[in-house]
Amino acid sequence: MEIDDPGHHTSRGAAKNVEFSLFKHECSKCGEVHMCNDNMARILHPGILIESQDGEEASYFCACRGLKANFPCPKCLVPKMKLDCITETFELRTSENMCSVLQKVSQASSKVTKEKILQGYGLHNINHFLWDFQFSDPYAASSYDTLHSDDLGKWGKHLWNLVLEILEHTKRCMTERQLQHLEDVIKDYEKYCKKVSMLYKKNFSFFKQHYITHVISDIKNKGTTDNMLTCPGEGFQQEASQAYKQTNKKKVKKQMVKIDENQEVIAAIHMAIEKYNESTMVHPSEPEDGEESSAGNEVHWTFGSCSGYEDLRYEDQIYVKSFKCLYINYQSVEDWTESHDILRCNPSFNEHEWYDCVLVNSDSNGTLVARLRSLLQCWLPSRKEIDMALVHAFNDHTWKPNTMWKNCQIFNEDSNSSFLLMDYIIHGALMCPAFGNNKSLHTLHYIVDTVDGDMFLRINCLP
Repeated sequence: MEIDDPGHHTSRGAAKNVEFSLFKHECSKCGEVHMCNDNMARILHPGILIESQDGEEASYFCACRGLKANFPCPKCLVPKMKLDCITETFELRTSENMCSVLQKVSQASSKVTKEKILQGYGLHNINHFLWDFQFSDPYAASSYDTLHSDDLGKWGKHLWNLVLEILEHTKRCMTERQLQHLEDVIKDYEKYCKKVSMLYKKNFSFFKQHYITHVISDIKNKGTTDNMLTCPGEGFQQEASQAYKQTNKKKVKKQMVKIDENQEVIAAIHMAIEKYNESTMVHPSEPEDGEESSAGNEVHWTFGSCSGYEDLRYEDQIYVKSFKCLYINYQSVEDWTESHDILRCNPSFNEHEWYDCVLVNSDSNGTLVARLRSLLQCWLPSRKEIDMALVHAFNDHTWKPNTMWKNCQIFNEDSNSSFLLMDYIIHGALMCPAFGNNKSLHTLHYIVDTVDGDMFLRINCLP
């Protein structure tokens, strides 16, 4: 008799649910005839062989008590105090021995006794649904995940010096010789961890350290670590989590589907708008051979974080592209080494205005200071490309603070804007608002010459 599965348990009655559950269990034990791609009929048994999960998810799935339990590992019965013993072997969890534990719990006479038995195995009093499946062991299926165990675990939060580089080879098929080498490396790694513990009091008794114990057996039984990696589903999990937070936490499936549909529609609208804007833009043509471009390979600056395009029409059309970030390369006058500055020109950088200042090389007045207000890249009708900045210049001011110091320089920021070619910008400058003046002089600033040796030498050469 064939039993139809309508797709969701809520659309079946209680009797149908029981009937369908029994059918699935029987199917896992007896199997089902299936015509394979090689035209051979085989009996296939459904089962779960690999679970790609982080440590917390693996504990939930295996009905274990988690990382703070006396026996925190979902694969074996390692004591919490021996999580750093990665070359020792411990009794593995199986469906049979965990089921026998719950049978002992059911026969216990008091609640205290039951809790003591459960704590002795790090279990919750829950009958796992996979125990009835013939070829599915939830504890054996729990697999070593390099993303959470290495990249975000020992590497991101603890110490991972040697094994991470070796484990990169596990993304390819490993020979028996390579696996033996990996086992030797793990032994060496354990020795180094013990030395670090003695010298720096670093405690390696944490779950992700212990999980190295199972990596070789997982590779032998399940293939390369790519088969067990959680990276492919991590992005979807984040999207689903964000959508869940927007629901009222009741009957969330329909709400999450609606939220996902809205996001897809919004993304499609954005793509259509961007495609239309791109099709209507007047893109500058590439300069022909022999023609010069003001933004060639020899310039010492680079724009970043494009904020938009605009066509300006006076007598001819000028194509303008604006940016919010400036990368400046310069040579230090202190030791003549190459260095660089990252400067912002953003009206809303983390919800705050951020307009950095720059040193300007002026042929007539020496070195001046200006504040960036806009970064522009322009293509003229002559096909010449010009990079420039809209700036507010700083001018000398006669106001003096109550406490003067040697070479104290006071500057007033001009409210008028002017254009400046990028060729004249040297690098960034730090301007500090002048304290102690009346409120009408809020545009006064000190120039800070103690940022580094290069800044000190440049600023103190000001006329």
